[in-house]
Amino acid sequence: MRVTFRTVLCAPPPWRRPGRLAVKAVAPVLVVGCVFALAPHAQAQTEMVLIERGTAMRYLANSADPGLGSTWTASAFDDSGWTAGVYGIGYENIPPGATGLIDTTVPDTTRSIYSRVTVNVPDVGQVSSVFVGADYDDGYAVWINGTEVFRSSGLPAGALDWNSSGGNHESSNDIVPYYEFTDVTGSAMGVLVNGDNEVAIAAFNAGAGSSDLVLVPNLTLNKTKQVDRGPYLQMGTSDAVTVRWRTEVPTDSRVLC
Repeated sequence: MRVTFRTVLCAPPPWRRPGRLAVKAVAPVLVVGCVFALAPHAQAQTEMVLIERGTAMRYLANSADPGLGSTWTASAFDDSGWTAGVYGIGYENIPPGATGLIDTTVPDTTRSIYSRVTVNVPDVGQVSSVFVGADYDDGYAVWINGTEVFRSSGLPAGALDWNSSGGNHESSNDIVPYYEFTDVTGSAMGVLVNGDNEVAIAAFNAGAGSSDLVLVPNLTLNKTKQVDRGPYLQMGTSDAVTVRWRTEVPTDSRVLC
């Protein structure tokens, strides 16, 4: 027999409770094999990963007020005096923890990290979607050419300060970053320009005395929809089975069995 499942995935919740979709097939069930497919892409543009782990950037680790306000997010801000590094960045006081994600280490008194990187977009007309993501602890925000396009849910509303609390989000503590992607096309498309674009990304700690701080960001244009777990069968019985899978971003999916 063939059973057809159709659904729309929701955005994944925090890492400790990863987004999973469970669809139950009710009797009679004969599971021989399944075909899994994502919805076809509307765009034909080439995916462009502009920022990821290992991307070179300049940063400022703040253990005290740097006195910059929000000026550091502006396109014209001069960051030449900042320290050169690469993503991921942070510290870990209870190893192994997030040590596998950290390539640039900052002092364990750091309350926030300001970072900046220049990315090149040859033709904005060829951009159909903009996604930001990060493997992070505890909060982060992203600005493109001085305009905020994203802040994680644990951060407070209003202007962000150097010691704003990031919330209590945990990183994956893996050795390969798990980016929790968000579609920011609506807020980003109006600020991207042809040529060089200045991207500012801040990481915020939960508070003083926190044991870790992690930021491994990602910025991708025309992101390809991918399954990052499954599909697989679970909780099989004589008359039912659960099909589970997880996609990197919310998208239509279909399983034919």
